Amino acid sequence: MINIASRSAKLNPSAPKSGLARVSALAAFGLGAASLAISAAPAKAFQTTVDFSASPTVSNQTSRQFNGNFGVQATFSNAKARITGLAKTIDNNSNGICIAKSSITRTGPCGRSSLLPNTDGILSQGTIELVFNQQLNLDGFRVGQNDMDQIATNALNNPGALNFKLNGTQFATYAYSTISAGGTLYKFPSSIYYKPGDIITIENTGFSGVIPANRSFYLKSMDVGYTPAPLPVLATATAFGWSRRLRSRVRSAKAVVQ
Repeated sequence: MINIASRSAKLNPSAPKSGLARVSALAAFGLGAASLAISAAPAKAFQTTVDFSASPTVSNQTSRQFNGNFGVQATFSNAKARITGLAKTIDNNSNGICIAKSSITRTGPCGRSSLLPNTDGILSQGTIELVFNQQLNLDGFRVGQNDMDQIATNALNNPGALNFKLNGTQFATYAYSTISAGGTLYKFPSSIYYKPGDIITIENTGFSGVIPANRSFYLKSMDVGYTPAPLPVLATATAFGWSRRLRSRVRSAKAVVQ
């Protein structure tokens, strides 16, 4: 007896495939989707330290850029003076970025007065802004020098504290008397999620008294990292699960045909 269905399929290649062929095609597609999901897996997580003591500043700079591994860039911008509206210069050396100073006798641009842009003064620097060039988790910081903790806490000589804010919202504060130089990593209360366009404000709340002279605080470095989202991993698992179900259907279909 002639198999009419088989002959018709040979004469008409465009005829619809059998159920077995369709299931086999779907299984192949499932395996392909799984392969694509694997190839789309994100980069591995990384951790790096951005060193603010590198490349000491030249005079009259109002911003400073520092590089870490994995293409991380950190840029400090100085706040504008309240009276003139001009940006104050930024100072960094082997200790890092200068955030605060005490006394009018503090030489150099470290912690310039918040009243005048490029002159020493009794008043502290106030604030300095920091931005990064990519999505990161901010983990903590290190101190390069801290003489502010030696200032007596009273009406005239208050060492104050260091405040960290993200887009104006404070997420951490550290009294100068509780942090010291020496390589210790002072971790933030929780890992802070940062995305491009956010602004980190580092604020010095200390009142810079006249006595004792030449006290200062330097921010040495900051630890940052990146952890990719788990969505591609979930996609891979879903694709593999789908392909396993399709392969099971193919085996069942073959058993029925036999």
